[in-house]
Amino acid sequence: MNIYAGFSLEAIGDLRDSLTVPVPLPVYIRSRSPPDSDNFLKPKKCRRSRTVFTELQLVGLEKKFETHKYLSTPDRMELAEMLGLTQVQVKTWYQNRRMKWKKQVYRVPIYVYSESH
Repeated sequence: MNIYAGFSLEAIGDLRDSLTVPVPLPVYIRSRSPPDSDNFLKPKKCRRSRTVFTELQLVGLEKKFETHKYLSTPDRMELAEMLGLTQVQVKTWYQNRRMKWKKQVYRVPIYVYSESH
């Protein structure tokens, strides 16, 4: 009879066999539906391609942005119609332009050169 730390190897084997530890499933298996479900058969929605604005549209957007950093819904509708864009395109352009503007406004110079020193 083999003894290990005061226990017989048979007793340790019986104890090991009686312990059941649940093995968690990977997250992707628990969170997704089964592979045979209809979700996997549906085609993925294609992402809309990047809008390339004309020079006239950019001038109109920039000119309006100089005076109004935020647009009301009626103003956005009017600007979109005037420039031949969708409201979503105008809204997205404004969001991106405001972020660019904030980066420019809040940029702090690291070193200011002074000729007097």
